[in-house]
Amino acid sequence: MTDQTTATVIRIKDFRRRRTLTCFSRQELNLLVSIYSRRVISGEWKAYALDHDDGAARFSIFTNAHAQPLYTIVKLAQPSRRRRRFTVTQGPRKIAEGDTLNQALAHFGRELRIISG
Repeated sequence: MTDQTTATVIRIKDFRRRRTLTCFSRQELNLLVSIYSRRVISGEWKAYALDHDDGAARFSIFTNAHAQPLYTIVKLAQPSRRRRRFTVTQGPRKIAEGDTLNQALAHFGRELRIISG
């Protein structure tokens, strides 16, 4: 006996979920990578990861590739009155937040500015 199945053609666009990914802008990524590279040069940080989903974009910083992130910078898609657009966490603890990335990253030291290029 042979098992005969028929194929059904489905248009992907009819079933694809309409998503609006939250991403860091080029200027925001320049700022994040600038801070990251300074800390890599000093030997503090070793790796990073970028994650994007419907509700947030995350830039996670690691001391080595197999550890939990030391810091995670989160950009929220829909901030509310109680939550700011950018948040910096260390493990489960929120350590900084702000309406702009510069405000949230003030935790990492000297005055930062977005570099346009």
